[in-house]
Amino acid sequence: MNVPTTELPRTLSDAALERFVAREEKPTFVCEWRRVLFAHYEVEREVLQRQVPFELELLEGQAVVSLVAFTMHRFHPRWGGRPMEWLARPVSTNRFFNVRTYVRHGGEPGVFFIHQWLSHPFCLLTRLPGLRLPWHWGRMHYEHRHETGCVTGSVREGSAARLIYSATFDTGTEFVPPAPGSLAEFCLERYTAFAYRSRTPVVFRIWHEPWPQCTARFEVDDRGLLTSTGEWFNHPRFLGANYSVGCRKVWMGRVRKLEHSSRRSDVLRETRRDNLLSPPFEPLFLGDWAHALFIHYEVDAAVLQNEVPFELDLWNGKAFVSLVAFSLRRLRPCSGGRLGELLFKPIASTRFLNVRTYVRHRNESGIYFIAEFLSNPLCVPLGPPTFGLPYRFGRLVYRHSLEDGIIGGTAQVAGGSKLFSWQAALAPYAEFQPCKGETLDAFLLERYTAFTCCRNKRRCFRIWHSPWPQRPAEVAVRNEGLLATTGDWINRARFSGANYSPGVSDVWMGRPERIHYPERKRRLRVFFDV
Repeated sequence: MNVPTTELPRTLSDAALERFVAREEKPTFVCEWRRVLFAHYEVEREVLQRQVPFELELLEGQAVVSLVAFTMHRFHPRWGGRPMEWLARPVSTNRFFNVRTYVRHGGEPGVFFIHQWLSHPFCLLTRLPGLRLPWHWGRMHYEHRHETGCVTGSVREGSAARLIYSATFDTGTEFVPPAPGSLAEFCLERYTAFAYRSRTPVVFRIWHEPWPQCTARFEVDDRGLLTSTGEWFNHPRFLGANYSVGCRKVWMGRVRKLEHSSRRSDVLRETRRDNLLSPPFEPLFLGDWAHALFIHYEVDAAVLQNEVPFELDLWNGKAFVSLVAFSLRRLRPCSGGRLGELLFKPIASTRFLNVRTYVRHRNESGIYFIAEFLSNPLCVPLGPPTFGLPYRFGRLVYRHSLEDGIIGGTAQVAGGSKLFSWQAALAPYAEFQPCKGETLDAFLLERYTAFTCCRNKRRCFRIWHSPWPQRPAEVAVRNEGLLATTGDWINRARFSGANYSPGVSDVWMGRPERIHYPERKRRLRVFFDV
């Protein structure tokens, strides 16, 4: 008599193992992940999608972001045996603090890392070339003791921003795999990570046994560090936390290219209109733009067009010129880690006063810099030959203080007498919000492509950042003499309005690209062609 056998249900780990073996055959790297704490938050879907270049995967219609703190041990290549494990020893142990969300591409679920802090600075120099993982060095102190049921830790970047957390769970709790269909299974059982390499979406897969975990009680004492990871943390709702003793055998595969998905384009088009989100690109530099004041003028379109080598982009038939006063901080190369940031220290910080207008080229909207004044003299000679930017050295004094709601400043060309000075007023403790779609504010602020022209060479470069958190400001311009040096547009300009923003962090700045035009045929050549 044949006894029917009952087939055991396949877990997500089993499916991931089949997928890993089918596509990778063998792991490239192996390691251990120990003493892992997960904390989960429900966030606004639309806000998060603006930060994520993949389609979000939702849990019961809600977007989720998780914080993951753990320690990696014995990281080494799968090949090479003991000698290779010994050579990898300098980077074999590292503490991680990940901020990640959950995405889907081509029907395959995975994670996308919004931010990652590492405790080992040498690891920042060893990441795969072109792989856009948001790695940052941080000072971390973990006390993850599951024997006592008490977990504490802190993460610090720089001198001010930090995160302090604690978690507890009952001692004697059994560590079991997540239940099917639970929050823990949705957030923990992930075996694919998506990222961008240059302009190409890439994937790398992992495999391990299901997480042995238990439910934990989680508290955050200081969350200042999370504000630098994006707008998603403005209004989060805590969902729960899990603690795991870890996985002793973790396989890691190679980085592989993905095909572009039309569904991804549809999702991004729904969340951000026009070109508010530029096409994926590999950033050349990163930086922070702080305390930005936008002063807008409506100008005569015919006069301005004579001074701009690109077609003007008009709002309801009207042309605009904007002055943008802000401070650039932490300019650094995308690659090179702490060493690259150290080499850029002399030019990492400067104050800007940009005079810009709005143009279009081949159906792509952007900005054109009429003039740019900088406070750092070392930066001035670098702009024209590299990006074609019209840099000028100036004495810029800014007083952008949100505490008293008074914003003011002066700009003067070095060695000149003409000034531009202003004073602005903000309501104290005002709420900053992104610009609403299809408004004049969005037209003037949300621009992600810059066009330049220097010595008859036309270039463009792209940037990306989260939408400007802004609010209207009341501005009194006291002296406009400096603007007369930038062109005749000021003679027929009318003040239109102003906006103030506390700034955006981790701004992507792409490489300059040459704009080529079809070669004009000479008249004699045209005659012989005929």
